[in-house]
Amino acid sequence: MVDSLTKKIINLVIKFSGKGGKKNILRTALYAADAVRKTPGSYTYDVHQRMNIDNILPAKAINRLEKECTLSDIIQDNKKIKIRIFFPAAWSNIGTVYEELCKDSRYQVIVITEDYPNFIHVMEEKNCDFIRLNNYDITIDKPDILILTSYSATSPKLNFPGIRDYVKLVISLFPLVVINHPNMDQNWKFVYNAYEFCKPDYYLFESLVYDNCENYIDKDKAVHMGSPKFDELYYKLQKTDDRNPMWDKLQGKKVFLLATDHGLNEYYPIDAFSMDFYLKDIFSYFADHPEAGLIFRPHPYLIREMRQSGCFWSDDDIKKLINYCENSSNIVWDETADYCSAFVRCDAMLVDANCGFTVTFLATGKPICRLLRQDIEVNLIHPELKDYYYYSKNFSDCRQFIENIIQGKDPLADCRQEAFRVCVKNFDGQNGNRIKNFIDQTWEITINS
Repeated sequence: MVDSLTKKIINLVIKFSGKGGKKNILRTALYAADAVRKTPGSYTYDVHQRMNIDNILPAKAINRLEKECTLSDIIQDNKKIKIRIFFPAAWSNIGTVYEELCKDSRYQVIVITEDYPNFIHVMEEKNCDFIRLNNYDITIDKPDILILTSYSATSPKLNFPGIRDYVKLVISLFPLVVINHPNMDQNWKFVYNAYEFCKPDYYLFESLVYDNCENYIDKDKAVHMGSPKFDELYYKLQKTDDRNPMWDKLQGKKVFLLATDHGLNEYYPIDAFSMDFYLKDIFSYFADHPEAGLIFRPHPYLIREMRQSGCFWSDDDIKKLINYCENSSNIVWDETADYCSAFVRCDAMLVDANCGFTVTFLATGKPICRLLRQDIEVNLIHPELKDYYYYSKNFSDCRQFIENIIQGKDPLADCRQEAFRVCVKNFDGQNGNRIKNFIDQTWEITINS
């Protein structure tokens, strides 16, 4: 189902573009429609702002969480250096950085998050000081340091013409550990768009991204820095006795993590998403094989896409899926704040072919099967790493991988360690501390220049 705004833009683009390249025309139109929805001043954006429940109800009627802040709360303390961190989909992308910054009494650290149930749940679970993006206004707050975690889009509330008049230092704590588009020019075009107006002073990149940023990011702004997402994983891997009761039903089983990427739409297939070809058969397999266990961890953005599209899953469908997993004897639905516990608990991973987990999971040393779409030729990200993985072109391949792992067959075990050394700068739990020290130093340079 396509809304009227999208229809108008599609018709205009097709009208003025002729008959050639309909797939690219449609893709351009969809991006344009999405951009209009997110642009202040457009009817679609403004009506959403006016109808926001926090805008409609008196402030005292809103039941805020214990650590939730209002704009007036965070502008009270003018003595501290104000740091704002935009929350990405996974807490591990910022977790140890937030913790290290909070230890320094000079800083007032507030996380900005989208008003999405899963994200708010993470804020509550991690007990951090946060403000909802809808309630935030950078032109009033005027933070000293803004830490962004964007890679293909940034909310117009944090990326608009003139934003640099309201913040002294902007740092991109780049959340990806891979180049997630096989076309390098297209990949960096997404990055440019994400930071079009906020223009970071520095980009902190993990190894694979840093190695591929030359000619796209000014060398004085690109910093080779280990990702904080590996810190929590490092510490979790040291402790193998995770006593979380959610794992109880998996006791004594060979466990597989099924992880998804996001980017699903109803108009054309993309390399990043393959689950429409596999989910039915994977759930059927584990229903028939209770001796094996499955952890299903869909990307938070995927769940949002499924709900927002209106033609995939309703809220009732999501509840039905969660209930099925909860009532199953061997399937766990995992939407916890970070994926590290699932990485530790499982024995192998099934994942969309171009998901960033294909690199992150290498830290565990466990086998990975990349799931390929059946209706298009998939252009693998980082083809230089392709020989370190197993692949599935259909469920028959997927089933064979599962059964090989259950039988203890893993011929690629040794070479995965070499791949990890190439992909990850530091794996010692100290990346958050290094990034905090970098922020200290760059702030001193900023205020003294």
